[in-house]
Amino acid sequence: MSFINKQIQWLMSFAVIFFIFCGKYSTVKAQNDSTVSPLAVWTKPQEVVQPSHYLAWGISAAVGDVNLGDNRGDLMYSMLYTRRLSPTTELECGLHYIAVQKLHTLDGDPTFFSDNPTFAALAWQADCAWTFQPFQGFLERFRLGIGPSFRFLTATYVRRRVPSGPIPAILRPNPNGTIDTLAYYPLIFRQVDYFQGLSFGAVIKIEYIIPLSPNVDFIARAQLHSYMPPILRGGSSSFFGSSGVNLGSAGVYLRVGW
Repeated sequence: MSFINKQIQWLMSFAVIFFIFCGKYSTVKAQNDSTVSPLAVWTKPQEVVQPSHYLAWGISAAVGDVNLGDNRGDLMYSMLYTRRLSPTTELECGLHYIAVQKLHTLDGDPTFFSDNPTFAALAWQADCAWTFQPFQGFLERFRLGIGPSFRFLTATYVRRRVPSGPIPAILRPNPNGTIDTLAYYPLIFRQVDYFQGLSFGAVIKIEYIIPLSPNVDFIARAQLHSYMPPILRGGSSSFFGSSGVNLGSAGVYLRVGW
């Protein structure tokens, strides 16, 4: 009996030790399972948070009534502030500046006998456009925008006119009785005009955005500014201030967000 009792005690002791070991193992395993391991757990990629505010600076080649439709274009400088309204819509306020000076001189100027004027003009344009993303897929980087625009334009120009009829000349008599013609000097009438006006209109634009980083974008843009006749006007110019598509431009911008 003593042998049996010893065997029972041994089995009881083994059972107690076994259950204690199992309980301890289960506790440690549960703790390990509840601990996040960077090597064993798959982490979900974090979503890129788009900035809510942007500042942009740009330069464009512009053609319109500011430079009298010169196809070579003149530089327009822009500064923009953009507020993101949603993942696909933005509100942009822009300020644009363009200054033009065209000089036609007497020497070697083929347009001297035309009505092409010598003039200087500058314009400030302020607009506020609602920009939206109309496409998805590989076209999702395109944006369209439309909104109101104001323009203050001031210009001074001198228009030269040659009267009809004979052109006066400087003549010099010779000792032999003949007369030499030295030179012809056209009799020129110069008409000086001045214009200053404030106009209201609209802007429409299309742009393509190339992200350089989460907070920096490169933008290629084409836009049209169209204005009604000036609501405030001074001067007598017939060259500036007409209604229609007054200025078209294409350029590049660098945009920084935060």
